[in-house]
Amino acid sequence: IRSLSLSTNWYNQGKEFETWVGEWFADWSDTFATEAKVSYRTYNSVPNNNADLPQIQLTFPRPTAAAGLLTGNTSLFSGTERSRHFNELDTKTTNVFLAGNWYAGDHTVKFGADYDKNEVFNAFLQDTKGNYNFGCINNSGTVTYVGDPSIPLGLVNCSTSAQSVIDAAVLYNFRIGRPTNYQVQVGAPGFTVDDGAANWTLKNLGLFLQDTWIVNDKLTLSYGVRVDMPSVGEAPAFNAAASAPVGPLVSGRRTGGFGLRNDVTIDGKELVQPRFGFNYTFASERQTQLRGGVGLFQGAAANVWLSNPYSNTGIATRIIGCGGSFGLNCPAGTFSPNPNTQPTLAGTPPTANVDFIADNLRQPSVWKANIAFEHELPWWNMVFSAEYVQTQVKDGINYRFLNLGDASRIGRDGRQLFYTTQGYNTNCWTTTGTAITSGIINGFNCSGNRSRAGSNAAFNNVIVAENTTKGRGDNLTIGLQRPMINDWAWSLAYSYTDATDVNPLTSSTSNSNWLNRASFDPNENVASRSNYVNRDRFIASVQWQHAFWGENKTSVGLFYEGRTGKPYSWTYNNDLNGDGVFGNDLMYIPSPGDNTVSFRDLNANGSGDEEAAFWAVVNANPELRRSLGGVVGRNDSFSRFVNTFDLRVSQEFPGFFDKN
Repeated sequence: IRSLSLSTNWYNQGKEFETWVGEWFADWSDTFATEAKVSYRTYNSVPNNNADLPQIQLTFPRPTAAAGLLTGNTSLFSGTERSRHFNELDTKTTNVFLAGNWYAGDHTVKFGADYDKNEVFNAFLQDTKGNYNFGCINNSGTVTYVGDPSIPLGLVNCSTSAQSVIDAAVLYNFRIGRPTNYQVQVGAPGFTVDDGAANWTLKNLGLFLQDTWIVNDKLTLSYGVRVDMPSVGEAPAFNAAASAPVGPLVSGRRTGGFGLRNDVTIDGKELVQPRFGFNYTFASERQTQLRGGVGLFQGAAANVWLSNPYSNTGIATRIIGCGGSFGLNCPAGTFSPNPNTQPTLAGTPPTANVDFIADNLRQPSVWKANIAFEHELPWWNMVFSAEYVQTQVKDGINYRFLNLGDASRIGRDGRQLFYTTQGYNTNCWTTTGTAITSGIINGFNCSGNRSRAGSNAAFNNVIVAENTTKGRGDNLTIGLQRPMINDWAWSLAYSYTDATDVNPLTSSTSNSNWLNRASFDPNENVASRSNYVNRDRFIASVQWQHAFWGENKTSVGLFYEGRTGKPYSWTYNNDLNGDGVFGNDLMYIPSPGDNTVSFRDLNANGSGDEEAAFWAVVNANPELRRSLGGVVGRNDSFSRFVNTFDLRVSQEFPGFFDKN
């Protein structure tokens, strides 16, 4: 176990919904009818924290492995969990729908409008109550441990002292309030912490017109169009520095801004969506029909992703503190348990995060087409069905990291690399893959070893949400169904699905969406197998029912699902390409005998055990063998097949009234 949390670090996620709906239907004549619907919904999600404190972390280094333990750090957390300091989602949604139906002979014309208004308050600000990490600090002229009898002579070396001395040093630092790292997020000059929350409104007006034409007793056609017109009232606070033109290289690093305005929204990005469908019934002894259609469809509003530029303007809040990158050691007495009176220290604050929306970004939409066939078989009233559905992305969302800088090298497998010169020297790495960032190792100066070598030093994570047209889905489903006859019913079906996307959008924040995608190049606009694919899916059900007394039925149903496991990717567990992200770089599989990869003998005995273990894994996985001499694809592998059975038994009982 690497970490434990005390109960003060726990929380319950409180959620509250309230919905009001009103509907009205009216027949004005034999040929004209209307319908209206108005709804209002409020949603509030706020964590119920077990404490109102800063987050407190005690980190115990373990330089040597004791019995049953691993080397590295173990941590104990208490206080309010850092991501729940100011975390609230509050939405108010109003929907109005008006439609008319005009019946004109063989035609039914439906037309109308709908209006949506979504008021969003989304706060996700970490460390607003303070965040302290107490660890081991080497004894020095300014750091002493005099007075603690468990630390002999008051001397501490966090790499060589006995484990009991190291643990005592951590507790000593906690007692005197001397953290190794401390930070708090506060409002920048002229702003408050509240200004770091996304507070905005998205409106959408939709107009639609459709005609359903009964051509004859066999063929029915439907065709129409829908137009969606979004509007956004408020723009994110403008960051002039981030929006400035890209500057020249200075000492190999970018300067200036990023050449995009951070106050761009999707206001006015309307979408026209044509649609067509048909249904044909064959003149046959048993019921048979062919149906299908094609059209453009806009998905649900991407509110959570559109909120990111409001939360990360780079100017509303800043992080202050001491230790680590702040360039200021934390003195004794720094710690304050009061979340409202956290110390304001003059260390160098970290650089800002900024989110952009590209001018071409629209709400997500896809082209969708389907064709289906159903036929009643001559045996037991069974129905055979087959349907093929294809979707093609018209407007998708992809995230691009703007602050990588130019690639400093191209790897032997062809991927872009972003390290400084020191990052390409084996002297500046430990055998476990940890970067050495200072000192002279074997005559080589490792100072300056870092990722994102050409990045703009004035900014941290700078990300833009862009439009992508790549990605598609294909689904084929065939099935047999027998309706309930003589107390029995059953069904069988098989479905094959393949789908690709550029970004699986696994998170609500832009940085997580960017870094949680396995990739060859970090900013590639490449469609690969989607995280959400169930490639092969078999389903079966059987139902039996019988009324043992009166009309009160006893029912038994068994449902089975068997499906291919979820897809996954083979990646390196370190930061291979220097983009600052660990574990997302797709693996290169060398061809046997080539010289593009060196296998380090960790035992220094020339046994070649590491190389043999590598090839054993490759040979045991067909998707790796297929990639010899190249890079494995994202989500090329599937986890094991999953079987699920669901049994349901129900019994009807007579009520208090007739037929009840």
